Amino acid sequence: MQRHVAAAIFAEAVNWDSDEHERKDTRKVIKSDGDLGLSFRYESRTPDKKARIAVVLKREVDGYTLKISSLDTGWDSGLVTLRNKEIIAVPLHKRGENKFSVEVFDRGGDSIFLENDTIVITQTYANVGGLLAAHSIGDHFKSGGTTGVTRNFFANSTLSSRRNSTTET
Repeated sequence: MQRHVAAAIFAEAVNWDSDEHERKDTRKVIKSDGDLGLSFRYESRTPDKKARIAVVLKREVDGYTLKISSLDTGWDSGLVTLRNKEIIAVPLHKRGENKFSVEVFDRGGDSIFLENDTIVITQTYANVGGLLAAHSIGDHFKSGGTTGVTRNFFANSTLSSRRNSTTET
């Protein structure tokens, strides 16, 4: 049973649409405003109940604020001073995609147009991004002379240790 769960978690984290089948990105960056040099770095995939969104500004501005709002629940961060390296924690209310909108306001309180104002963060059941050799999970079929199956699975539910077993057929 544990092997099936680990395999399912691994399979969900793979980008099957690409030719290389690499892992899905766990971090993303969106650029939103050319004049301010504004962009946001964030955790795009996490098993946690909260994710962090970092503000990146090319130049400092006085009197500007921002607000991040959940498009799913109506939660919002309130007005936060817009400054470089500001980090805002956002709650993830459900497994799967959690959508947020970003609004930036100038000194007078007027909204600034942002080319990219939506952030999507996926809450996963687990994240294999930090596992060593996460790409090796699964069954390997050998051929030539003897046919066998090598199963790589995690022993005792700890992800840091791995046990191998080989079965000849």
